[in-house]
This record gives sequence, structure tokens and C-alpha cells, in this order.
Amino acid sequence: MAEANEQVQQPEMASEQYIDILYRLQQANSEHDRLLALLGDLPEEVRDLEDEIEGLHTRGKKLQAELDERTLRMTNMRHEIKENEAKIKKYKGQLETASNDREYDSLNKEIEYLGLDIDLHNKQIKDAKARNEITTNELQSTQTHIDAKKVELEAKKEELDTLTASISKDLELLQQKADELKVQLPLRLQMGYERIRKNASDGRAVVPISRGACGGCWNRIPLQRTVDIQTSKKLIFCEYCGRIIVYDRVVEENESKISK
Repeated sequence: MAEANEQVQQPEMASEQYIDILYRLQQANSEHDRLLALLGDLPEEVRDLEDEIEGLHTRGKKLQAELDERTLRMTNMRHEIKENEAKIKKYKGQLETASNDREYDSLNKEIEYLGLDIDLHNKQIKDAKARNEITTNELQSTQTHIDAKKVELEAKKEELDTLTASISKDLELLQQKADELKVQLPLRLQMGYERIRKNASDGRAVVPISRGACGGCWNRIPLQRTVDIQTSKKLIFCEYCGRIIVYDRVVEENESKISK
């Protein structure tokens, strides 16, 4: 039933007509690829810059979080120092009224302990300040780097947008032409063409025979297969690269059509 529908929707053509359509489809696709190649590495460069900026933002947030956490710890330690200083003042006052040696010694030990704790906090605050200074410099350097990358990204985007705008109409027309040609082929040929094109490094699924060799991989073609290609009675695939090989006459005819 599916085959019957395909025959109704897609009238049977001679192999020579299919070859002609395939070749013109390849020409349209190749020109489309050529125009896209004019963009060069710009699309990838834009994506890389966007990823780099995102990574720098993540680093900046991490540095800022470290800075905030360290600053909060310093604030808490300063509060503890004040509390300890108040306790020391209180305990020193109690020394004068100590009722016995045991209470006197206990107060002195507490004062000594609080003094050591104050010294430790002061050292930790000093270290935290030094580390914060380093982190602040790193944060500023990161932000400077972000600003520079944003300027570079904007320039790349503007360049990409300008190039894209200059070829967008041609790309649209070529895609439209390719779509119109593709629907003239049976589904099996459409799928086969796309599969070969995807696997080909240069995107060419259809290539001409040139001096007895495949125009895609340049491997020699046996004489009998060359005759089959010339007669265009059936599709011939390269046994080395899998591309569809057409006779030079097809190339010449289609180049003549394009020139007109």
C-alpha cells in the first residue's frame, strides 16, 4: 500500500532524470555549504566566548562568596574579642575582692585564657584580611577579564550578524531550491543521498567521474563501471567512498543550465 501511494505521489522517472535531479540537488547543497563556510569559525568563536564569560561569572561568584564568608567571620571574631575584653575587665575587678587563693588563681587562669583567645582571634583576623586582599584583587581581575571578553563577544556577534545578513537571502533561496528538487526523488533516494552526504567529509554525495576516477576519493574506476556511468542507465556508487558517481556529460549539461 505504501509503495502504491509512493507511485501515485511520485511518478516513476528514468534513472537519467534521477541522476540529473541528484546532481542539481548536490549543486544547491554545495553552494549552501560554501556560503556557510564564509562565516568561518565565527559561530564557534561566539559560542566559546559565551562559555568563557559564563565560566568567569561562576568564578567571580565563588570569589565573592569566599570574600563575604571571610568578612562575616572577621566581624564575629571582633564581637568575641570585645566580649572577652569586657570579661577580662570584669574578672580583673573581681581579683581585688577575691576571698581566697583558689578563687584568685581561677580568675587569673580565666583572664589568661581569654587573653590567648583574643590573641588567636587577632591573628586570624590579620590572616583573613591578607587573604581578603588577595581575593579582592582576584575578583577585580576576573571582572576586568569579563569586561574585556564582553567587548570581544559584542564585536564577534556584530561581525557574525553582518555576514549572516549578507548571505541569508541566498541561503534561503538555495534551501528552497534543494527542497523542491528533493521532493522529486523517491523517499529511498532522498534518505540515501542524505546518508552519503552526512558521511562525506566535504558534504558531497554526488561527484563526477574525472579521468577514469571517482571525483570524490580519486580512486580508479573499472572500465566496465565507467561505461555504466556513461550510459546513465542506473545509479553507480563508488566502491571506495560510497558516493554517487555521474558522467561528465551531466556535469557539463548542468553547468550550462546554471550559466544560463
